[in-house]
Amino acid sequence: MFDDQPWGSSSSLNNGWNKDEPLSTLENVWGGSSSTSPPLMSASLNVSNNNTHHSILDMEHSIMQDSRPILNILGNDDNDNNGLYNNTSTSYQNSDNKQSTETTNNGSDSKNNDQESIDIPDIADWAENIRKDYHPLGRDNVVIEQISEREGMLFKHTNYRLTYASITGSQETTIVVRRYSDFVWLQEILIRRYPFRMIPELPPKKIGSQNNDEVFLIKRKKGLSGFINLILKHPILKTDDIVHTFLTLANDITTWRKNTSIPTIEEFQDKVISQSFIHMWKKEFAIQWNEADASIEKMVDIWSKIGALVERQEKRLRQIQNETHSFATLLDELIDYTPKLYNNEQNKGSILDINNHISIVKQNLLENSKIVEEGAENFAINVLPKFQVFIDTLYSLRKLFERYRIMAGNNIAQLHKHIESNKIKMDQEKGKPDTSSAEYDKLHLAIKRDRKEIYLQTNRAWLIRECVLQEFSLFQETQYLISEAFKNWVRIRSNTSGLDLNLWEKLVDNLADMPSRP
Repeated sequence: MFDDQPWGSSSSLNNGWNKDEPLSTLENVWGGSSSTSPPLMSASLNVSNNNTHHSILDMEHSIMQDSRPILNILGNDDNDNNGLYNNTSTSYQNSDNKQSTETTNNGSDSKNNDQESIDIPDIADWAENIRKDYHPLGRDNVVIEQISEREGMLFKHTNYRLTYASITGSQETTIVVRRYSDFVWLQEILIRRYPFRMIPELPPKKIGSQNNDEVFLIKRKKGLSGFINLILKHPILKTDDIVHTFLTLANDITTWRKNTSIPTIEEFQDKVISQSFIHMWKKEFAIQWNEADASIEKMVDIWSKIGALVERQEKRLRQIQNETHSFATLLDELIDYTPKLYNNEQNKGSILDINNHISIVKQNLLENSKIVEEGAENFAINVLPKFQVFIDTLYSLRKLFERYRIMAGNNIAQLHKHIESNKIKMDQEKGKPDTSSAEYDKLHLAIKRDRKEIYLQTNRAWLIRECVLQEFSLFQETQYLISEAFKNWVRIRSNTSGLDLNLWEKLVDNLADMPSRP
């Protein structure tokens, strides 16, 4: 959960994030005794405070309440620039009692200088720059075909032929053969590397006789197509080397996997959060995430039902088309048998006239059947995929939030307690006449290790926050999928209904002089 409550208990900061409050000393920042102690991102499930109650994705403690640069948290005897940021206007001096002194200018001039040295992007420009490379409405670059012949000695499996048109703009096309388990492997690799990205979901894997069911196989093929094409539309995932290998390696990828060492290092490895993002951050972003996560289950439910209704409309059109065609066939038979029951001479040829008009009705039904069939095909090609890709993106965002709750936690609070405990022990050691320098150095080293770990976890927490905001910004682009889906739905329904109505109106006129009782 995301919440912008500060790390610590200072009531002066409980109602917001005071970006202008400076970090006073190194010990206050990293020693845990100050209300501006380093922030903590937690993956807890429930957070309550005086102002808000967020059910999901709250930030239990805000990350970096202060906007000033974090310097070397390992102690001033380490001049290796291990801090998140460097600031030449600030220095810390370390001594045996770990007292640190800040030598920056006091007052608002120092704060203003810090602010002026950082290029803080506008959130709208930042989001637009993120979204410009995400095209969920773009064309699919991979076409998947099911290979009819199944492989396997004991357990048969289905293979799929993937035709990949390169996203680099070249005319190069590659064709590879993959099986369902290969897609599962690709998804697992991507989740390990990009746990806080919108990784698409895979269609379910069924076992036994269900794998032979034609309807199931068609749905699974469509699901696999949606999975790989959404990956190629994502600005980060599409550049991954494993994705490229998956789509271009002509050999059996299962064998390649067994003989290749594939790194699954998280994307944040060796990255440092930019201070410009820290300054850009607003607690309102976390509130928006909370609202999105609280609403996404209901949104998935609503859209799933809408999609089911649209799918039923497509099936109904096909049923109407079949019934209309059967109707026309029966009229043909009717025309053959009516003269046998009605004497032409006795009825003065009226039965022949009636049959001629029935032929007009039959022709109308055949034309109507063709219109409805085309409408059903348009539904399948231009409507259903639009509704499906939107639900797929909803699933991706929902899974991102779920992974956050599982994977984004840290133990910064425990590390601070450990540091405080060791500092107390160090003070006690200094008061003893028989103090062992080895024991003192051991405690000092433990504190440095904990401070370094706090730095690493704090940096990762900020990178996670940035990553989730990037993904949430990308997700905003999917609103146009809603527009596109309904525009296509209305257009096809209108065209089909309009052509159908014209046929029936024309038929009414043609039957006006059909023989009737004088």
